[in-house]
Amino acid sequence: MKTRIDRKHVQLAQSTNFIDEYQPNKNQNVADDSAFIKKMNGIKFNEFTIGQHKRVYRIALRGLGLRRAIDKEIALQTKNRAEIAHEMVMNSDSSILHHEWHSINNIIRVLNSLVKDNNQVGG
Repeated sequence: MKTRIDRKHVQLAQSTNFIDEYQPNKNQNVADDSAFIKKMNGIKFNEFTIGQHKRVYRIALRGLGLRRAIDKEIALQTKNRAEIAHEMVMNSDSSILHHEWHSINNIIRVLNSLVKDNNQVGG
């Protein structure tokens, strides 16, 4: 397969009578997606069928959507923590505010651990 056109013809030939076993439009759970990606690691990207491309694309979009949601929640919790810190300055003897601040700080720490490479929550 020397040219892009050759690869395109191979993909179309593979997809002509292809029963889409990967079901790119079906909602899959994490285990299904993980097994699919593990299976795809042994195949060259330019040899993927159209259904496989769709499924990988859908998994990537869902992952990106999840990352956006986590980033939004981190921003919201950071804002809440700053508001609590401001209230703590005004009312320094409130143990409830102190407890809320630590709770929000723990939530932010866990959310940050979800989006970092090392996946460690830390202490």
